[in-house]
Amino acid sequence: VLRNTQWVTGVVVFTGDETKIMMNAGETPSKRSRIERMMNYQVMSQFALLFALCLLSAILGGVYYSRANSFQALFIVPFETSSGKSAPLYGFLTFWTALILYQTVVPISLYVTIEVVKSFQAYFINQDMDMYYAPAERRCVPKSWNLSDDLGQVEYIFSDKTGTLTQNVMIFRQCTIRGRVYGEIVGDDEPDRAVELRRAMDTRIEQTFGAPYLFRQSETATFLDTSVYDDLQTDNTQARAIFEFFTVLAVCHTVISSVPDPAHPHVLEYKAQSPDEAALVSTARDVGFAFLRRDKDRVYCNFRGQDHVFQLLATLEFTSARKRMSVIVR
Repeated sequence: VLRNTQWVTGVVVFTGDETKIMMNAGETPSKRSRIERMMNYQVMSQFALLFALCLLSAILGGVYYSRANSFQALFIVPFETSSGKSAPLYGFLTFWTALILYQTVVPISLYVTIEVVKSFQAYFINQDMDMYYAPAERRCVPKSWNLSDDLGQVEYIFSDKTGTLTQNVMIFRQCTIRGRVYGEIVGDDEPDRAVELRRAMDTRIEQTFGAPYLFRQSETATFLDTSVYDDLQTDNTQARAIFEFFTVLAVCHTVISSVPDPAHPHVLEYKAQSPDEAALVSTARDVGFAFLRRDKDRVYCNFRGQDHVFQLLATLEFTSARKRMSVIVR
């Protein structure tokens, strides 16, 4: 806000034809590939050559037809000479005769040949093992025959910061509760250590809860730290803070749960609006605070082997101003 100023000088730029709407109002650029544009130019050139040859043949035919002594006596039978045709009419008929004779000048089969070549190139792209995605067992599938033409013209690749060329996967590894950090960092190159920590977590959960926690998915668990159960067994402020921390993770969200296999009702699958929510709720489940399902205004959970039901009174959605999400439950 400009204040305490008697006068202001302003300059208006990008007006008239330089405005954004006018700059974007031009003709739509052609989507044809370079080889298609070259083929169209070649075919049009051949048509022009064919027209010139037919026109030249018609003119020469009409001229020589008018010379009875030199042309008619040598090349035209008496029946034709006695038909009474004029030179312009003979030239007109010669134009169409030459068009039929010279039509092979235009390479119509060129388009068919190019389409066959593109089909083979698309097959090679599909069979290329360098573009095979092993985790999904999926090959590269060309959606357009022009793909091989366009790939040869790629010079620069521009990407924004929204994850166009990245995989948006969130993994919960560590957390801090009342100043204490829980969770051990295990690298992707340490599979044996990760398996050992998961087994230790399973054993510690069974000792703490008195029975195996069926909702835990040990194979995919990323939060690995047995000390959290040592603090949970104590009766102090830290234990209550841990309990409240994972209770919030299991209740404050908009995740929808499902059971993919009815034969295994304890295997839960979470569907969330963002990978952040799914990672938080999944970690709470693997620790022992599982979100089971929601029914209208009820949220059903299982904490350390005991069922809990929360009545959802209100949900405050995440906004850029608050930078958080909140729920009010009873």
